[in-house]
This record gives sequence, structure tokens and C-alpha cells, in this order.
Amino acid sequence: MSSDYLFVYGTLRKAAENPVRESMLAYARFVAEATVMGQLYRVSHYPALVLQEPAYQVKGELYQVMAAAQLWPILDHYEGLCVDASEPHEYRKAQVMVTCSDGRQCMATAYLYNRDIADLELIASGDFLAQFDNAGP
Repeated sequence: MSSDYLFVYGTLRKAAENPVRESMLAYARFVAEATVMGQLYRVSHYPALVLQEPAYQVKGELYQVMAAAQLWPILDHYEGLCVDASEPHEYRKAQVMVTCSDGRQCMATAYLYNRDIADLELIASGDFLAQFDNAGP
């Protein structure tokens, strides 16, 4: 895997049915269910991924970026990384090691939480959408 990849773990996953995800699909192609090692927290109606120990499997999806110049501005705006957003930004982009459901690994861009997690609830399952299985997000 040598192209640019995106890892999503919350409101941009298939089951979330987010309109921004629909825009994303014009510029990125679903590759596989995947995981990264980290910790997942509930901020509100959306999650926060941090890379710290102890690390657990965080569930998400891997996408191949087909048109970076179009995709990243949409996602940066959605994640609050636009010029008019207050700093420090809530999220930051970083490269993470992703493991696909078939065992393949690659580096991908993910939006990591960039603020204090002290008062946030840990999502022990590592799956933000699992809490909505019976009720929907």
C-alpha cells in the first residue's frame, strides 16, 4: 500500500450515516475494516482518539484517498482545523499504524484528539458506534 490513506473511527464510519461522510466518498474509497492501537474517549456525540499507553484496539475503517486536494479541506473543516477555529484545535492530523481486518498494515492519516482527556469517559470497547447498536447514533 503506497497511496495516502485515511483512518476514521467515529462519526465518519459507514454506520454513522453522516452527510460529511457522503462528501468524503467522492474523494476516498473504502478499503477495509481496521484498527489502531490507542485509547478512545467519548467527548459528546463524537469520540476522541489518543495515542498513549496502555493502548487498546480502536475500531474503525480505512479509506484510500483518491483526491487529497479536495478531501482534506472538507475533513479539516469538519474536524475544526480551519483558519477561523480557535486554538488549540480540538483535533490534529497525525500518521498512525493501521491494521486491516485481513492483517495488512499501513500508515494512514487520522484525526487525533488534541485537548485534555481527564474528564472524558473511556470507551473500553474501542468501538464508538457499538454503544449505538440498539438505538442508532
